[in-house]
Amino acid sequence: MKTILPYKIILLLLISNASFSQTHTDSSQRSAIIEFRNFTTVYLTASSYGLDYGVQTTNGIQISPYFYIGLGIGYDTYKDHDYYSGSVNDNYKYLPLFLNIKAVVPLKRTSSFISLSYGREHCIYYWYYRGIVDNPSDYSGNFFDAAIGFSLPLHRSLSLVLDMGYKAQSGIYYQTNLNSGILEMGIAF
Repeated sequence: MKTILPYKIILLLLISNASFSQTHTDSSQRSAIIEFRNFTTVYLTASSYGLDYGVQTTNGIQISPYFYIGLGIGYDTYKDHDYYSGSVNDNYKYLPLFLNIKAVVPLKRTSSFISLSYGREHCIYYWYYRGIVDNPSDYSGNFFDAAIGFSLPLHRSLSLVLDMGYKAQSGIYYQTNLNSGILEMGIAF
């Protein structure tokens, strides 16, 4: 009886160690999925006044092969109709700060995704018929954009990103609303 007890203890230790090793391996494999990602895009927006442009960069983490979350910053321009002169000008220039979430569907060669962004666009420049506005922050407001797209791998950690969607921005002053379609092209690494 005394000789069986040490074997049971050794067997119990081996089983618990094997179970700990398996748990440790599984968690390290899961943590390898969590990785830093950057999405940098240049885009065109189409509104009723013509084509506008912008650039944004988003830095975040790929939590799993199916989910990405990040914070971003960018530079946007919007044209507007000047009611006094009758011309269309690059009236608005914005600095957007936002949260971006992507739901990813990995495919064989590419990945498709649905992207949602929500944040605040800070007006850094607004021009109207009398010149530059004293307080462009009066034209700042919240924005939302939704897009669908795909990512095509170019190299081990570099991908080409293409997407299209819709962007809505609402300002505070005079309830400014800027709505547009959006077409983005960029890189992810």
